[in-house]
Amino acid sequence: MKITLKNNVRTTMASRDITMWKDLAERLKNNQDYSITRTSLARQIEQETPAYSLSLIEALCNELQCLPNDLFRIEITDATADDIRNLTRREKPFEFGHIIEADSATSKESPATNADSASQQQDDFDDEDELVGGRVSHQNAGSIRKREK
Repeated sequence: MKITLKNNVRTTMASRDITMWKDLAERLKNNQDYSITRTSLARQIEQETPAYSLSLIEALCNELQCLPNDLFRIEITDATADDIRNLTRREKPFEFGHIIEADSATSKESPATNADSASQQQDDFDDEDELVGGRVSHQNAGSIRKREK
């Protein structure tokens, strides 16, 4: 089986009604704290096989509200029907990666009440997560980095 990744950023941009490089560059700078000129952005995205940095992929995913696999079109050749079936039947978008829902809400409730409600909320989501995978929320890359420090 051979897997080839093709650039799909333009399609993802268009599906979000973003047609100009200038608009995306401004949104990345203002919303994601990722500075890039429209020329550099266009040059990177228009390449047949771009070399994206992880920080650019992160900023694009946060701004376009997508997962990294939406930025690429995957072409599979030399694969059996079973290989294809096994890949497409995955319940979660990543085999080894994880999507983690961050608790961004700060509550003024007592710790015991907060823990009870978090436990109940987790119980409510367990079955659904098994079916559809984790949740993704629109996050600013800068705020995520600050929270990790």
